[in-house]
Amino acid sequence: MPPATSAPSWWRTPRPGLVVALLIATGLEALALWGYTAIGAVSLMTGGAEHVGIAVALLVCSAGGAALMTASVKALGYAQAWSRGPLITIQLLAILVGVSLLQAGVTATGVTVIVWCVLVLVLLFSSEVTRFTGMRGPESRQGPTPG
Repeated sequence: MPPATSAPSWWRTPRPGLVVALLIATGLEALALWGYTAIGAVSLMTGGAEHVGIAVALLVCSAGGAALMTASVKALGYAQAWSRGPLITIQLLAILVGVSLLQAGVTATGVTVIVWCVLVLVLLFSSEVTRFTGMRGPESRQGPTPG
């Protein structure tokens, strides 16, 4: 007898094309953040960190951000509206990182980060994604009728 599942499989949930593109883009970001966390952990354990306190703080923040991003990507795949908020916030913070990279003279990386985040923001605010996550526009709100 096959096991009974109450929720549909994440992989089998039907999604529009822009949602799939957004899942790929944010999934890659989550993987990159997990990679950064792993590199930071290795650097901390091998004594490569010059300031241990700062390295630990960055490690905790990157692990927390990666976990939040992973949870948000998963929730987006299940069409949960709350997933968009953390993803938008992460994109805005990443744009600030891109600007900092530009100011530090790391132009190619800074421009890449900014362009990537703007692309993800455009996808997050697209009508296909907002419809998929159950967000309603101003035309669907029912308020008092003008009298």
